Amino acid sequence: MGTNQFPPEQLNINGPTLQQTLTSTGSVTIPANIQWVYAMCIGGGGGGGSGNGGGGGGGYSIGWTPVSSSVVVGAGGAVGSSGGNSIYGIIFAGGGGGGSSGGSVPGSTGTNNSVGNTSVGGGGAGGGGGSNVTINTAGAGGGGGAAAGGKGGTSGTAGFSGMVGGGGGGGTTGLGGNGGNGTITGGGAGSGAFGGGTGGSGFGGAGGASSSGNGGGGGGYLAAASGLTGGNGGGGGGGGSTGGAGVVYLYY
Repeated sequence: MGTNQFPPEQLNINGPTLQQTLTSTGSVTIPANIQWVYAMCIGGGGGGGSGNGGGGGGGYSIGWTPVSSSVVVGAGGAVGSSGGNSIYGIIFAGGGGGGSSGGSVPGSTGTNNSVGNTSVGGGGAGGGGGSNVTINTAGAGGGGGAAAGGKGGTSGTAGFSGMVGGGGGGGTTGLGGNGGNGTITGGGAGSGAFGGGTGGSGFGGAGGASSSGNGGGGGGYLAAASGLTGGNGGGGGGGGSTGGAGVVYLYY
């Protein structure tokens, strides 16, 4: 999480209050007598991988910033892609990592057993599981901030917990690892041949449960993940599902 503590004088003598909720990228109109605003940015949740590793929850940042006439609101990640960054002024929140692919055909290699994407500011994504233990290797989970992802193996290990959670590792013939829990945003879970892991929880609630070998998405700062659905407010998508959209709040 990023913060700044600059306390400029405000027009509102009772302190800043929520004035605008921005859900799409575009222009922003602020009253002419307002020169600084307090912005909260939530990045988009990562999309779950086509091979079923869960996406990480979107990042969170808050603080004072000079007024800007434009905003970027992070979209939820497409399948296998990281969520978009949310930016207003000097406040930046990274998107959650996108889930990796798992091998679906015996003998598949390379990107079919990839590591979950690491996120800058958001939750790490789960690694994809391989389909044939004699040929394929399982992907490791992507890191989230300072929290490392879990290792891939016969059964994936869980992502580490912290301010943001790391992604769970993929499993070849066993279970996928759970996503790491985060005080801000959770990591996505790994997939496995005999079941995916559960996404790590975030400030907004629990991570998503596994379904048919898919790893669940990580919980976001504002939204819990529900099954394979990434809730708007930065929830990560479960395996094969898109992540939830980010949002920006402006206070002045």
